[in-house]
Amino acid sequence: MGLVEKRIAAALQKDSFPAWKKQVTDTARTKLEFEVAWDELVKEGFADAYPKNVEYNFFAPLVAALESVCSDDIGKEAFAAKIKKVHIGSKRNWSSLEVKVEGNTLYMDADPTYAKTQDDTRDYAKQVQTTLENAL
Repeated sequence: MGLVEKRIAAALQKDSFPAWKKQVTDTARTKLEFEVAWDELVKEGFADAYPKNVEYNFFAPLVAALESVCSDDIGKEAFAAKIKKVHIGSKRNWSSLEVKVEGNTLYMDADPTYAKTQDDTRDYAKQVQTTLENAL
């Protein structure tokens, strides 16, 4: 990771992440621990893709999924009882999202250089929703 990417990662953590985190926790209506592998998310050669690609590949689909999962008391309670942490990373070398629940952690792994738009987040949101519903 070069200086440009380090600056982008620092800016994402400072400027974008607090709002994303608040939106996720407000939607889930529970406290969550976040583990974000910033060094994995910011890829060389894609400086102009941030912060939107991180939002569209991870946070927007997560919020959309939680809006459905936590839409009633049964879902809110099940989610709060099971999920305590969200891990976001990018070890994948292709664009598709891998999402899974292990223990009390929701793992999301995708390549954030994949240029998605807000409208494209629906497939990822459905994948997150289905994974959560199956785990809860």
